[in-house]
Amino acid sequence: TVLQQAMMLDELNHHIKMLKPSYLPKEDPASLVQGHCLLVSNLSRPHDTAQIMPFSPKDHVADYIVVPMDDFIDKLVVSIDRSEKVLKNPVLQSADLQIEESLHTTIVGGNAILDALRMKSRGTERQEYGNAKFVAGWSLARSIVDLQKANAKTGSLVQEEEKKGQVVGAWTVMNISRTGLAAERLSMEKPELGVGSMIGLHWKPHRGEPSLGFIRWIRYPKLGEQKMGFEFYLRPHVVVRGVMLTVGDTQERRSWPILASFEDDGVHTILFPDKLIFKGMVFSIVEEKYGGFFKVMRVQSSGPNYSICSVRTASELDTKNLDAGMAV
Repeated sequence: TVLQQAMMLDELNHHIKMLKPSYLPKEDPASLVQGHCLLVSNLSRPHDTAQIMPFSPKDHVADYIVVPMDDFIDKLVVSIDRSEKVLKNPVLQSADLQIEESLHTTIVGGNAILDALRMKSRGTERQEYGNAKFVAGWSLARSIVDLQKANAKTGSLVQEEEKKGQVVGAWTVMNISRTGLAAERLSMEKPELGVGSMIGLHWKPHRGEPSLGFIRWIRYPKLGEQKMGFEFYLRPHVVVRGVMLTVGDTQERRSWPILASFEDDGVHTILFPDKLIFKGMVFSIVEEKYGGFFKVMRVQSSGPNYSICSVRTASELDTKNLDAGMAV
């Protein structure tokens, strides 16, 4: 409605200074903007609606304006939650001298902004999802291993509980789009990981949905009720095993199941289930088909339990004094 649009613009005015646009020229293919929720405009098609993407456009066939939305969304969700709590508690209203109309504007306008970012009004992109459920895989490494299993349409916990006709701790999908979803559950146990972490999504049943996602926001509407928003990890990948090269013989060698996106230009993207990855780190990939030695050129982004890195094939000099450790 016209009134809701006015509320949305009013609320947007309070947060818009947080938005910092970046220019990505096609002449600089190495440039990237970090974030898990990016508002991307193609300058070659200025009349097209800006798109929400989980990572920077890599093809660079055009110039782009990219606006990271992560901090903006986090602050907006906090404002909505606070307004809802104050509106339901007259004591808080009098203590903070809050005006009911202002609180209502924040709730209605803020949720309208979130819906627009989720493309909720576009029925072909975001829709109700038939009471679909999934179990959160809080161990990212284990969730990546699950991707390799031939029958891994759901995690082992889901398979076990399906026999009993229920799923313990399952999240119910509220709505879903190509890039993410919102889900809810009733539980007194807080989520094991917070905003910015990456988790596995073990579906019941699995119908081809993405199996990994970033936690973008968490809300607690009332005691025992939880809602979470996720951005899918959509980059095409294969699951392989990586081993960190070390100096000398050691049994403390780090290794991980990793997601590898191999590119024709020789600059590959690797997702490690580990936040302690650094520029210059050399590692090997065990699988013969993709095997070899690689060096981290840049950490694109990282969170509490993951790192996404740009890597290239390591040179002989990079591996000269390091132990490959191929036997794991």
